[in-house]
Amino acid sequence: MIFQNNCDYFKKHLVHFKGGGSSTTINVDKEYNARLATIAEQQQKMSQEYYEFYKHGSKGHYETQGAVVPMDGKMGEWGFSRGSTERVWVPDEDGIGFQDMEQAQIEANYNMIPYETGLAKDKILAEQELLPGQVNLGKSNTSLGLASNEAAMSLLPSQTNLAQARIGDDLTAINERAPVRNAFYSQSLTGVNAEDRATRAGTDAAHSFANSNDIMRRNAGRMGINPNSGRFDDMINTNSINEAKTISGAKTKARNQAEQENYNRLTSAMGYGG
Repeated sequence: MIFQNNCDYFKKHLVHFKGGGSSTTINVDKEYNARLATIAEQQQKMSQEYYEFYKHGSKGHYETQGAVVPMDGKMGEWGFSRGSTERVWVPDEDGIGFQDMEQAQIEANYNMIPYETGLAKDKILAEQELLPGQVNLGKSNTSLGLASNEAAMSLLPSQTNLAQARIGDDLTAINERAPVRNAFYSQSLTGVNAEDRATRAGTDAAHSFANSNDIMRRNAGRMGINPNSGRFDDMINTNSINEAKTISGAKTKARNQAEQENYNRLTSAMGYGG
């Protein structure tokens, strides 16, 4: 709605919407102004509806009432008359809006102030009543701590004597084990002679073949085989080859075992054994 006190402003800034003329002539677009007035009235109506909803909530109804509309007239000559109707929100008597709820919340908070104050006072009084007990408890804890410290101090000489006795026993054990430890390291470094082990193994293997040819000759005679025949020579050659293989294998195995034994001794002496 365009009000009377704005007429001077519009006279100075009004846009020429229709027509022409000299620079001193003002042409007013009444239709455009009417549309602007209608929009402003609708916005005001929507604001009023939201405000009614805020006050009264959803309880209410609309009623059709006469509406105030601007009269047509010349620029600067504005008046009002009831020429149409509009829907108006009418709240019910028992309607409760957000405004009422806010007021009720404010009143409830205000009524809670004495109770909250009393509760705070009761807490302060309760803490004051507990204060002596807490002080006594702190003193008791302090006394307990002092007693614990005194007990620990009284045990200190005995603990020192026990530690010294253990150190003495450890030193004695170290001295007693020193010869054994030295012998162990000496044997670990010396180890065994691999060649001696190989020679002994070869000798034992050769000894097992010492009488093998004589035994084969007697067996051949019982089976009717001529000891001077080529067949018997083949048997002797095969036996000799087997003897050489056995002696060589025995020496190699004995030598490897001796070397592994020496390695194991060194590993044990260094503490690498699992």
